[in-house]
Amino acid sequence: MPYDTAPTKSEKGIGMTIFWFVVVVIILGAIITVPWVCAGNTAVSPMDKYTLVYQGGPLDGRSFIKMVPPGQGRFWKGNLNDTYEYPSTQRTYIISMKEDVGDRPSADQLIVNCIGGNKVYLEVALAFKVVPDKLQQFHEMLGLKYGAWNDNGWDLMLEEQVRQPLETAFQEEAKGYTNIQACNEEGMTQMGDAVAAVIQSRIDNYMNGHYIQVLSLSLTKATPDGTVQTEIEKIAAAKQAIETAKNNLEAAKKTAEANKILQESLKGEGGMTAIMQKAVEKGLVTFWVVNGQDLTVTGPTTP
Repeated sequence: MPYDTAPTKSEKGIGMTIFWFVVVVIILGAIITVPWVCAGNTAVSPMDKYTLVYQGGPLDGRSFIKMVPPGQGRFWKGNLNDTYEYPSTQRTYIISMKEDVGDRPSADQLIVNCIGGNKVYLEVALAFKVVPDKLQQFHEMLGLKYGAWNDNGWDLMLEEQVRQPLETAFQEEAKGYTNIQACNEEGMTQMGDAVAAVIQSRIDNYMNGHYIQVLSLSLTKATPDGTVQTEIEKIAAAKQAIETAKNNLEAAKKTAEANKILQESLKGEGGMTAIMQKAVEKGLVTFWVVNGQDLTVTGPTTP
């Protein structure tokens, strides 16, 4: 007698349970995996950054795909592709003796040699922007070398590619000044303007490309070495003493003139009325009109 191979109700129930379990697992997997895959294929363009997109899959090359402008928001970058972000807003390179002000965290300065080899210490501020049309070339020529899309790499790039031409330009310009000339207001202005006129071409030559646009350059401070600083302070003190002496001499002359008028007036007619009139006419006396009959003004007696 043959066996009955038809599934029982119990077996059918188990089969359906397994079936629906598999369906649920597939659905849950899709719910989890699809957003993850989509998220991996998208990126966000920040408000202050350009975003470069390059091929990055294991079977792809490393070709440039596109540049996304700042503030575009989330965009489709493609499966496993790489993105690199660079600043779109104005940036600065600052050399300052104040800690945590300049690009170096510690006190910093440019040391230049003036006429006679005398040293002067400079503090400088350079403002610039990246050139968007050249950003792909910059990334491939310098960005990849320094990892410049990261903060540390960006700082290292500026340290070598911007500071070096700055130092060279100021060193060459300082040779035409004495240390005292380089430290006064007129000399600082002349030196800063002269370097500002050439720094764009200097940086372009050093980078082998017009990758950044210089917006401004300021020589903010120039300080000589200690010995020269003492001499400058002595000169300033001497000038102040001369100015004070001149002021004292002028005051003494006015006093003598007023006394002379006083003496002449006392000898002539009119008494104190003549004294006041002559003094007022020469601008030597400021007076007020006071109502009252008992007010008496008495001058010195005539010798």
